[in-house]
Amino acid sequence: MLRYVFLGYIVLYSFITVGMFSLHAFIVPPEEKKDDKPWETPLDILLSATGLAGMLFLYLHFEPNWLKIAWLPVSVALLLVQVWANLRDRLGWLRTAGGDADRGPARAADLTTLMFLAPSLALNLLYAFR
Repeated sequence: MLRYVFLGYIVLYSFITVGMFSLHAFIVPPEEKKDDKPWETPLDILLSATGLAGMLFLYLHFEPNWLKIAWLPVSVALLLVQVWANLRDRLGWLRTAGGDADRGPARAADLTTLMFLAPSLALNLLYAFR
């Protein structure tokens, strides 16, 4: 049963990730994307793909020794870079002129992001350290 929940999370993670990048690429107006740094979207794609790969390795029990050794620093780096990126974005948002008024939506966005990414990050660490 737990295996089906895990597979469901992987599918949900994939759909949400593709949806977020599609939304950003096709629907968000260019004037709203002008403040994005050129490395942000490729970094998000890399983090999402790495998180998905680790979950698939764990789900499929793909555990060659070389990959397990390589995944130790990858999983820790994935966690640290994701936390850094989220904190940097949040601090930048709160420093804007209306930052104090946006605390409610900011907290909701943080909680939603945490609920979406925390299982992926935890599963990648589980794959690396088990």
